[in-house]
Amino acid sequence: MKISELIKRNSNIVATRAPRSPAYFSIILVVEPGTSMPLLKKAISSVLTQEFIDLELIVIDDSEDVDNRQYLETEMRSDDRIRYIAHQRSTRIQAIAIYEGMHIAEGEYFLLLKSSGFLEPNALSELKAVLEKKTFRAGCCLIDVYGLDRQGEPVM
Repeated sequence: MKISELIKRNSNIVATRAPRSPAYFSIILVVEPGTSMPLLKKAISSVLTQEFIDLELIVIDDSEDVDNRQYLETEMRSDDRIRYIAHQRSTRIQAIAIYEGMHIAEGEYFLLLKSSGFLEPNALSELKAVLEKKTFRAGCCLIDVYGLDRQGEPVM
């Protein structure tokens, strides 16, 4: 089966935001099976509270977790920057969810964020400043990564 067919059969677009001009950043957040609620809340909050607000958050929910879905649907209704897609059954293959997010992303740049990760408050502003210098040729940019435990606390 082709990936596009699997996505079409397994994905439920819960809602789309009102049409608007494309965002500067598209943040693709893949919610993996076993993601704890504290980690998910920290990841979502870290994106939505960015100093730089010209963004869209694409959440691909591969978790099959009812509590996660209820939380994500509530967040989506309260912020029109969120696009939420829930998989009917977990594929357990992150590449499929990433492909799906990239396919619908409308931003000039996209950033992948795991549901166990988060962004510092000024991360997107700093990244935009670097990208706009255009003194380099790159197809990929890696930013600092922090490890978190299941409660969302940094692991040293």
